[in-house]
Amino acid sequence: MSAPGPLPSRQSSVSELLEHSSQLFKRALPACLPLAMIAMLMALLPSLYWQLGGRGPMRELPRDPIYWLLYALGLATYLWLLGALLLRLRSLRAGAARSLPEELRVAAALWPSLLAASLLSALLIFAGLMLLIIPGVYVAICMVPLSAVVMYESSPPLVALRRSFALVRGLWLKCFACVLIGALVVMICIFTAGLVASLLIAIFTAAGTAAATALSTAAMLLVLAAALVFFTALSLTIYSAASSSA
Repeated sequence: MSAPGPLPSRQSSVSELLEHSSQLFKRALPACLPLAMIAMLMALLPSLYWQLGGRGPMRELPRDPIYWLLYALGLATYLWLLGALLLRLRSLRAGAARSLPEELRVAAALWPSLLAASLLSALLIFAGLMLLIIPGVYVAICMVPLSAVVMYESSPPLVALRRSFALVRGLWLKCFACVLIGALVVMICIFTAGLVASLLIAIFTAAGTAAATALSTAAMLLVLAAALVFFTALSLTIYSAASSSA
């Protein structure tokens, strides 16, 4: 795989950061999509369990212990596979991918730090959102390269949090613009996939059948997996740009 242009720097514009991320995404998608699909499937595991059980919309926190067991299992596995995805993207970016078992092994070794850092960042974001929302948004953007810091620098959780804040400092507006534009594109793709799935369901199945549910879920899983690859590529791009002189 050829590299998607020179590595970005802190002076790169928003369009340049997005362009680099898009090139990396397009080149890496075939090799990363299966891993991303499994990661998203694990992340959606508790929701799928709830929906397939015919329980209807969730209006309050579930009391079903199986739901919370699947939630913990799904989160843990998702973060492990996310770590492997970050490693795979970096090696593909360099033009020489490791074997998947090796990436999974390295990701497993760093998984405890990634889990702790992710939980700490979630607490910080939640606390910030409780303080008039804006502080939470600020922290969330600062956490964009957090997973990359843990996986690429083998940093312990607190060090990774400080490092992530330091990397984004001075680039916050650019990072925010990249995330916002990327999120809007993903929302359009999800909306389009939903329309296509609804059309196929109307043509080939009766509404509410198991086949219709499976088709809709598969379409959404594919879009979300592709979105995960893109945002992971964006995280790597921002990490590379911020590290160029941080």
